Amino acid sequence: MSAKLTLAAFLIFLVGLGLLLFSLLEIIYGLKKSKSQGYAPKKANKWVRAILIVSGLILILVSQSFFWFNSSLKNYFVLNRNIPLAQISFSQSESEKPLLVLQTFDERNRPLLADEVYLDDSAFQIEMEVIKFRRLGNLLGLDELYRFSRVIYIEDYIYSDDQFRTTQLGNEEKSMIGLIKDLKRILPVASTKTILTDPLTLDTSKTVEITYNDLGIIEVMQTGVYSEETQE
Repeated sequence: MSAKLTLAAFLIFLVGLGLLLFSLLEIIYGLKKSKSQGYAPKKANKWVRAILIVSGLILILVSQSFFWFNSSLKNYFVLNRNIPLAQISFSQSESEKPLLVLQTFDERNRPLLADEVYLDDSAFQIEMEVIKFRRLGNLLGLDELYRFSRVIYIEDYIYSDDQFRTTQLGNEEKSMIGLIKDLKRILPVASTKTILTDPLTLDTSKTVEITYNDLGIIEVMQTGVYSEETQE
């Protein structure tokens, strides 16, 4: 989430609320004055108050949409090309499906909450969403964000035109790609892309580091069993 976007939403909300309160006070004052002096309020004043009320309501709605949009971006992380975005490790027992652990990192290379999913196949790719905000977004503290969205199983993906097995990363669908594409028709605030990693295979003796550059995603295989020490 962006602190600048939160501040902008809060200021817009205050302006909208101020317009509504000012209009309400003007209405109360006008009614008292017309009652005491015995004349009807001017139509011009009514139009001004109506415009202020509508403007205030619009600003409040805009501020709420900013708050909602900013909270929805909490599922995305700032993209830093100079550090690994994630580290993947595997574990497997005889009684369960193989487990994939996806440990993501923030822009300062600090570990975030890890995703753990059970795999349905040993060969797969991981899908990553990238959102790159333009000038308006940059002014509001939004630059380039990413998230890992799902695991796609290679065999189904190759041999099926539109239906293939996937495993969602995270507890629910949290993609903002569709919304941003719809917004681009009105206000092009950002560009989006969806990228697949190179094919990966299950190997409990190795870990995988995922990094990103202008050409796409690069996988770096590292030997050794995943442990807490590898996060440091």
